[in-house]
Amino acid sequence: MRLPSQAGRLDGSGRGSYHPQSPVSAETQAVFFNAVPLLAVASAYLAVTVIVAPRLWRERAGLKGSELAVPLMFPCIGLPAAIIAGAVLNDRRPIGGHVWVLFAASVIALLPALVFLFRRGDGVDAPPGEKTSLAFAVHHRPGALLDCLKRFAEHEINLTRLESRPVPANPFEYVFFVDLLGGPGDDAVKAALVELRAAARHLKIIGSYPVGERPVSVRSPGR
Repeated sequence: MRLPSQAGRLDGSGRGSYHPQSPVSAETQAVFFNAVPLLAVASAYLAVTVIVAPRLWRERAGLKGSELAVPLMFPCIGLPAAIIAGAVLNDRRPIGGHVWVLFAASVIALLPALVFLFRRGDGVDAPPGEKTSLAFAVHHRPGALLDCLKRFAEHEINLTRLESRPVPANPFEYVFFVDLLGGPGDDAVKAALVELRAAARHLKIIGSYPVGERPVSVRSPGR
């Protein structure tokens, strides 16, 4: 005759400690659905940081605050994501106790970095182009300066600097210094300079150089 305890073990009633189809534990969910996606976010954003950092360093002298703030978002997202992922791995618990909320947030946060990495061949990470510096003086008539500057707008040329300096030998006469994105070999720049030469009283091309650098010396036309 079989004892009840033995029968229980033989008919499978004692199998509760292990079952191959039992649900995934909360600790495992926290690792795979929180820590791993966060590590993916950290890796993607830090990879973008490595790509854009050399360009930022080259162009640091000419960057405005807004132009610097956007690239800084990549390490400022990647590093906190890595820190939170480490905390989840250490505690084996989801942040706030909700696995899927953090998983969804990680997937959404990952999208911008993936777009950058897979579309960087479209010119986002292209080598720095040229800047051209020039100086010109305008005729003494209303709207003369606007008439000169609109040549750049019509050819969609971006101006990164516009300064005016008085000419010591001629009171009330000013020379305007411009930095523009583009080199003398660009069709748009060539066309704009031809029109500017006709509209301005004096025009001097100071030189072209890689973005982020400045010409060694700047002199007014005719000085």
